[in-house]
Amino acid sequence: MPDIPIAKNNSYLHTTLFRWLLKLLVTAVLLGFIFREVNFPVFFNTLRSMRAGFLSLAILAFFPAQFVIAYRWWYLLDQMGCHQPYRRIVRLSLLGQFSALFLPGRISGDVVRVFGMAKGSKLSGRVALSVVFEKLFLLIAIATFASVGWILKSPLSPFVGVYLSSLGLFVFALGGIVVLGRYRSTKLEHRIKKWQERWPTSIRNITSPMLERNIPRLPYNVIAVAIFQGFGLQFINICGSYMMARAMDIVVPLFEWAVIQAVVSIVQVFPISLGGLGVREGTIVLLLSLYSISSGQSIAYSLTGFLITAVLITSSWLIAEAIERNT
Repeated sequence: MPDIPIAKNNSYLHTTLFRWLLKLLVTAVLLGFIFREVNFPVFFNTLRSMRAGFLSLAILAFFPAQFVIAYRWWYLLDQMGCHQPYRRIVRLSLLGQFSALFLPGRISGDVVRVFGMAKGSKLSGRVALSVVFEKLFLLIAIATFASVGWILKSPLSPFVGVYLSSLGLFVFALGGIVVLGRYRSTKLEHRIKKWQERWPTSIRNITSPMLERNIPRLPYNVIAVAIFQGFGLQFINICGSYMMARAMDIVVPLFEWAVIQAVVSIVQVFPISLGGLGVREGTIVLLLSLYSISSGQSIAYSLTGFLITAVLITSSWLIAEAIERNT
């Protein structure tokens, strides 16, 4: 009997490792396929000729974005009666982003955040629900920006499926906020708990209390503020990525760039590669080709942005951890 839990743990570890290796393989295949179509002289020339001014602005945009990311989560936790120091939220937020870059599937970063915040706490349900809300509020902003291209009659307008998908995501996110934030019910709680039977025990233990009726509902003014915060964060991300693109002489109208970034964000939700590598690059190459931008420039932009983001997130998290240990 004592060997059974160990066997289950080994099986879970083997499954996790297999999925990670599979995603690594998918990432390598996608990048290999994309690089076959790249004009390498253009690729390297784009990297050599980056404009330092625009690049500096893109890097600077990273820092207000991190404070907004942390503040959004802190605000939701506070409204749900889970009061935490803002400094701790910043540290766990950076840890979650670091995990999302290097662990299989972007959801892994959220799981790490929930475990880090809920450890030793009786409010695990509120923590898990706050992360769900955080994603839903941001999804509303992303879906809205993704729909702007149809209104602007941009080169993206013929892609009707993009706008239908954006509308579906908007309705899904808003419906999820209303149901989970305002109208949690016993029937819904029972149905979700049935789904949870298929999840790993560690995750199930965190998420099972999410629909408890003692969790405070979100007032409509709080929902409005959280939606506004989601738009603010997406706007900062758009500005930062736009500066990065301008550093590489990729010129697209700002509002149309907002649509491109929103579509890329939606595509990256699907956890089929590590850190979105390959999927993001392929999407960017496809969308920028509509503006007669070469694949070499597009790949240089995407990979440079990923590398800079990874370095900034890793170094910021290490600094936050060092500060935490010394206080």
